[in-house]
Amino acid sequence: MSSYYDVLLENSFTNYRTLIEKITYHPSMAVYLTYMNNRATNVEKQTFPDENYAREIMQLFSIGLFQLNLDGTEKKDGAGKSIPTYNNDDIANLAKVFTGLSWGDSKYLGDFVKDYWSYTKKLKFYPIDSSDAYLRDWLPPSSWVIVNGHEVGPKTFLGSTIPTRSVQQGELDIKDALDILYNHPNVGPFIGRRLIQRLVTSNPSPAYIQRVATVFNNNGSGVRGDLKAVVRAVLLDPEARDCCNNGDTQFAGAFKEPFIRYTNLVKGLNLTASGGVFRNVMRRAYDKMGQIPMYSPSVFNFFAPDYMPDGAMKGTGKYGPEFQTLNSQTLTGYLNALNSWIIVDDVIEYTTYFSGETYKPQQEPGFILTADYPLTRNDRLPQLLDKYNLILAHGRLSQKTLDIIKGALLQMPISVTNGVPNADDASRRVRLAIYLIMVTPDYLINK
Repeated sequence: MSSYYDVLLENSFTNYRTLIEKITYHPSMAVYLTYMNNRATNVEKQTFPDENYAREIMQLFSIGLFQLNLDGTEKKDGAGKSIPTYNNDDIANLAKVFTGLSWGDSKYLGDFVKDYWSYTKKLKFYPIDSSDAYLRDWLPPSSWVIVNGHEVGPKTFLGSTIPTRSVQQGELDIKDALDILYNHPNVGPFIGRRLIQRLVTSNPSPAYIQRVATVFNNNGSGVRGDLKAVVRAVLLDPEARDCCNNGDTQFAGAFKEPFIRYTNLVKGLNLTASGGVFRNVMRRAYDKMGQIPMYSPSVFNFFAPDYMPDGAMKGTGKYGPEFQTLNSQTLTGYLNALNSWIIVDDVIEYTTYFSGETYKPQQEPGFILTADYPLTRNDRLPQLLDKYNLILAHGRLSQKTLDIIKGALLQMPISVTNGVPNADDASRRVRLAIYLIMVTPDYLINK
C-alpha cells in the first residue's frame, strides 16, 4: 500500500490523465478491484472479463452515474429524469480493455506463486494466456491449451469505439479507453465537486463547482486536467475564502472525519517519540470512532458524497457526507478516545512486536506540553486558549465557546508559587483545554 500511496502523492499535482493511468497499472488497484489476471472472453467455457474496475473507474473515479452540466447539476431528459452516463453494455465492453494484465514479475497470466508478486512494479501485459503450458509442462505441447489473455476485437463504450487490434496491443486499448474517460464532459464537474467536498465544504454552490470545472477543462494555458490548477481553484475560490458559503453560515464547511481529528492532534501538538519510532496500531480507538485507515467497508469509502443527515440538513436538502460516520456509539467512542489520547496520554497503541523486540516505555510517544504550563495561570488562560484555538481550530472558536472553556478551566484548582504553576495542576489544565476544544462544534466543523 505504501507504493500505491506514493503514486497518489507523487501525482497529486500532475495531470488527472496521468494519475488515472498510474493507478490503473498499479498492482494494488488490480488486486482490490479484481482485474489482476483478468482473462478474455471464453465462449466455450462461458467465462467473461471481470467488470469490477470497469464499473468503478466510471462511477467513482471519473464520470459518475448521471450526465452533468458544467455546474454539477444533473441533466434531465424530456420527462425530467436524470440521464445515466453509462449502461451495462458500456461496462461489459470497457471490462474487455482491462484483460491480460498480471504481476510485473510473474511468469505467465494467472501466476499465483507469491515469489513472483511485486506490489511496486507496474502491471505487465500477457497477450497470450499460457498458464496451461506452464502448469502442464510435463505433458506434450499438443495437449496444451493456449488462448488469448487480452481480448481482441472492437470495444464500444460511451459512444466511442476502440478499434480491433492484435492481442499484443492491449496497452493501446487502455490508452484509448482512458482518453475517452478523460475527455468526457462529466469529469470536470464530477472531480471538482469531490475535491471541494473533501477540502472545503460539503455544499458548494453550482457557481463554485462551475468555476472549478472550468479550470479543469482549461487551466488558462489550454491544458485539461491540470490538478495543481484545479486544487488552487478549489482553495482560492471566493466561496472557500469567506468560510461562509456566501452568507449561509449554518451549513458552511464540512464535518471532520474521525481520522482527520486524530492527525490534527498529533501533528498540531508535535507528538514526540524517543528514537523517532511511531508504530501505531490504535485498533481500539479506531473501532470506537468507526473509522480505521484502509478498512473502509466497501469501495464506496466510509461515507457517500450525497449523504444527508436526518434533521435540519435533510429537511433543507443539504449534504453532510462525513456525518455518516456519526452515531451514538462513535460519538461516545470519540470522547473516550480523546480521553485516552489527551488526558491519559495513551496516544499510541502497540499490540505486537517484531521478533526480538521488547517494550520500552521510555520510547513510547507522548505530548510534551511543559512549555504551556506558564499559560495555565488564571490571568494567562486567554493566551493558552488563543494558542490552541489557532493550532487546532484555525482560530474559528467563537468568543462564547472560549468563555465556556475558560470557565471550565477556572473550576480546576491550581497552585502557583512565585508565579510558577504546579506542574501536575498545569498539565491537567492544558490537557482539559485541548480536550474541550476538540469536542466543540466550532472545531468539528472544518471551515
